[in-house]
Amino acid sequence: MGKIKTGSELIAEERQRQLNQEGWTPEHDDEHTDGELALVAALYATPIPLFARKEQGDGEVLFQDPWPWWDEIEQTRYSSDTYFYKVKAWDKRKKHSKLRKLVIAGALIAAEIDRLQRIKNRHFIHHEVVPGIGWVAPNHPLHPDNQKSSPTNGEGE
Repeated sequence: MGKIKTGSELIAEERQRQLNQEGWTPEHDDEHTDGELALVAALYATPIPLFARKEQGDGEVLFQDPWPWWDEIEQTRYSSDTYFYKVKAWDKRKKHSKLRKLVIAGALIAAEIDRLQRIKNRHFIHHEVVPGIGWVAPNHPLHPDNQKSSPTNGEGE
């Protein structure tokens, strides 16, 4: 029996497979701006089904699968009228073993981390985090480079 691969090796291989075979490129991943990659990773990784609580206008509460990607499917098989219904797109959770689901989840987390890193590098390359404020641009008065040193003991610096 050969060397057993580590979790990080399996995850890296899966991420490469997603890129090369599925076509889930960084540009594609950048389109998912509402946390979908992290959510799907959680849905793959969880040992029990997760549900989102949805309150209806009439006070009724529903618990639904929070899977974020749905396709509209045209249904004309038993009717002369065309109508649409939604089905989960790209949902293969029931198809895989627990180990395989965890590997997919890890690769999706890596994709989300990479996406967030690209945003940080693209938009905040010269920005700084100011506690209690968040990211500030270099020309913002609260940016550390724009702060004047203030003497702490009254004698200057």
